[in-house]
Amino acid sequence: MRATHDNVVALPRRLPRYGEARVEPGEYVARLAGCETWARCHGWTPRCVLVWTITDAEAFGVHVPGYYRVVKLQGGPRRNGRFVIGSRSRLYRDLARMLNRRPPTDRIPLEEVTGLYSIVVRDVTTDRDSHPIGAAAYSVVDWVRGPA
Repeated sequence: MRATHDNVVALPRRLPRYGEARVEPGEYVARLAGCETWARCHGWTPRCVLVWTITDAEAFGVHVPGYYRVVKLQGGPRRNGRFVIGSRSRLYRDLARMLNRRPPTDRIPLEEVTGLYSIVVRDVTTDRDSHPIGAAAYSVVDWVRGPA
């Protein structure tokens, strides 16, 4: 990352790799590294992926994703993309805990979520058909408790 001013750090051009993240399930302190939107085919709903960087000593620097369904994307899938979510969605509830207020339903307010947050991580050990995936298991953010 490049420093643009004394106290401002530019975001990297790409999100860190997060597909192979594996940590012990539990609660960690982390910061938000960024987000991106996905559009999948075969009838899947679009997704918003929040990528977290763990700052706890035992798993320092590990990037763990949190996958959220969204109603639709505004524009194409991209980094920091816009979307539409409902007021009862998982992403809406996690953002409300992070911001301590009603969040917007069309974007992640990255300028307001710069601090440290307490996240709960779980392992994904089965596929969508409930078959075990064995050594291909990976970790995801289950939910965000709020500021650390």
